[in-house]
Amino acid sequence: MSCDRAMDISDQGWRLQLGANIVPGSGVLFRVWAPEADEVSVRVVSNSRKRDISLKKEDRGYFEGLAEDVCKG
Repeated sequence: MSCDRAMDISDQGWRLQLGANIVPGSGVLFRVWAPEADEVSVRVVSNSRKRDISLKKEDRGYFEGLAEDVCKG
């Protein structure tokens, strides 16, 4: 299924504050809480290809990053 046809959580009328959330037309937003960490990354595996996406540190121990080329699946 292509990214433009994937159902995203905004269709359900709610949004998780943490985890992976589809942002229609943009990709997937990853957000985690890791108050003791200095840095956090998410490993994405697609067609046997692995890569890490570094998340940006925010207030109160949260980390967040948008993976523009990732979609549901």
